[in-house]
Amino acid sequence: MAESVKCMAEGVKVVKDFYNDSRGIADELMKFEDLTPKERNKAGRVSCDASATFFLENKCSHTIWPALSLNISDAEECNIPLEPGFVSLLKIDAPWFGSIWARTLCSTPAPGYFSCETGDCGGTGTIACSRPEPIYPVTELIFEINNDSAVSYDLSLVHGHNAMVSIKPNGGTLVGHESGPCPMVQCNNDLSSVCPSHLKAYHKYFEYVGCMNSCDVIDHDLKYCYARGIASSPDEYMKMNKQLCPDAATYLGDKSRLVYQCKGAQSYLITFCPGS
Repeated sequence: MAESVKCMAEGVKVVKDFYNDSRGIADELMKFEDLTPKERNKAGRVSCDASATFFLENKCSHTIWPALSLNISDAEECNIPLEPGFVSLLKIDAPWFGSIWARTLCSTPAPGYFSCETGDCGGTGTIACSRPEPIYPVTELIFEINNDSAVSYDLSLVHGHNAMVSIKPNGGTLVGHESGPCPMVQCNNDLSSVCPSHLKAYHKYFEYVGCMNSCDVIDHDLKYCYARGIASSPDEYMKMNKQLCPDAATYLGDKSRLVYQCKGAQSYLITFCPGS
């Protein structure tokens, strides 16, 4: 696992739109053909033998801290902020199953103590994630990278929503039960308008930062939740979230969730706040 994940040591400023100039930005991010292995490690880049390449783009108006559902201390370069207008590079070897999400409104309220209002990694006070699951609410981008380099991807609002996101494969074709080019999936609508007051998450200064999932808040609503954090069927709020973000799963048993399996894609572009 220690060698399976690598990130750029710092992001690259996006001067042009990524969708219209993805080749130029990719070239800028991946200029390491002439570097020695030692220089590559120092630059936070790895060789081209990784199974899947991800570009993480921040179109939000605020800085985010991307996180992964693994012990990121195995990939220290991942623990960097992604400022507005910047894109960074992430490579992951197969096999791997996990999620990527945005940590928002992060700060160091005390010397040596790091925390984020949403997506925080366990409340340990460290930048590196020491637990596999984020603190909710959080929009999760779920991936499975197989040994044959096929990549499954989908979006999850099972544990709430804290950022608008999209996943866009660069090329590739669908395998399994689907056929055709690998499609983009997104949740690009603001859910605050349909989030009820009892599910709203607030910043320490009482600013809205995300919407919780009902089963993460309600302990004993047996009509919808058969365990804390796990919905057996959608309530009215999950249904409204589904209307605004039809590509995303809104509860664990969501059979209408769109899980695609893609093979042959050159890379996957993950954009935070794609409509900004």
